[in-house]
Amino acid sequence: MPRFATARSLSDYPKLSIKQVKPILKPDMRTISLPYRRGGQAFNQLVQITTTQCNYGGSRYWFICPDCKKRVGVLYRQSNYKCRHCLGVNYQSQLQQPDTRLFARLNALRERLGWQGGLIHGYGEKPKGMHTATYKRLLGEYIELERLASGSITDTLKSLDLQLNAIAKDIRKLTE
Repeated sequence: MPRFATARSLSDYPKLSIKQVKPILKPDMRTISLPYRRGGQAFNQLVQITTTQCNYGGSRYWFICPDCKKRVGVLYRQSNYKCRHCLGVNYQSQLQQPDTRLFARLNALRERLGWQGGLIHGYGEKPKGMHTATYKRLLGEYIELERLASGSITDTLKSLDLQLNAIAKDIRKLTE
């Protein structure tokens, strides 16, 4: 059985997206001052801003990570602002146990298909307006994941059965 993930994830850190600061950016700006508090004291961190040209006109803003100088759209604050690579942490979904991730994906597919949540409710109808090819692809993925989930549940129940039988055997020995 896999160990439980106890590592920190990006959801544990305050997040600042370039979309949040875009309204105050001006075309000629190359740095932005990002305020934050630590230990009751107020600080400001200067972070560089850059732009890239979009294919159909306009431009897109980016932060330049103060630590590694990579172009990123999101900064996270630990002691100061830095990118997820410099923090060295994963997304929450990367820390999920395999069974949890499997059931999360099944529920996401059920939601996308407009079905009631939970495996016990069976299959629903094709959502109105969804292309048949899309429905068939999602249904195929759902059926495959459902097969894996039922195998996972079966394995868990077998393991529990073995453990309970071992405990019952030990109890019988003690009472003899």
